[in-house]
Amino acid sequence: MVKEAEFRAADIMTPTSPAKGNSVLVKIEIYHDGKSWCGRGIGVSLFTQGKTYEKLLTNIKEAAHLHFEEIIEAGETINLLLSKV
Repeated sequence: MVKEAEFRAADIMTPTSPAKGNSVLVKIEIYHDGKSWCGRGIGVSLFTQGKTYEKLLTNIKEAAHLHFEEIIEAGETINLLLSKV
């Protein structure tokens, strides 16, 4: 499952409890292109955007869940590390 957690000031998504299975760290670069907020996976084929920063965060969780669906079903946890550029 993609861990639902609150975003800290440093924009790091942290798990609310330790993972029972393996854990996968996915790095996401966040930027504003002048029109929308964009999130791009580093080393993984993942991209999404949103008109607001909050909508982008929601879209990132959804995109990560869809992209890693098989891994999540196998019991692994996806942790997102977000970095604004």
